[in-house]
Amino acid sequence: MARLNEQSTFVSFMSHSYRKHQVIFHFIDDYLLWLYEELCNYNEILYYQTLEEDIVKFCEFQERKRSIC
Repeated sequence: MARLNEQSTFVSFMSHSYRKHQVIFHFIDDYLLWLYEELCNYNEILYYQTLEEDIVKFCEFQERKRSIC
């Protein structure tokens, strides 16, 4: 997978973040379904908590990249 940069999309960031699970997401739906079905095992509370954490991680990543430039 290519290196992540400030132009990275959320989907590519999530693919990179979950690479240890050997998944590659091409669309946001791929990520959302995998997160809900596979990682959170249909647990809605865990799903929304994990989704929120992932969004925060992506925002922090984007902010770090912007502050370096």
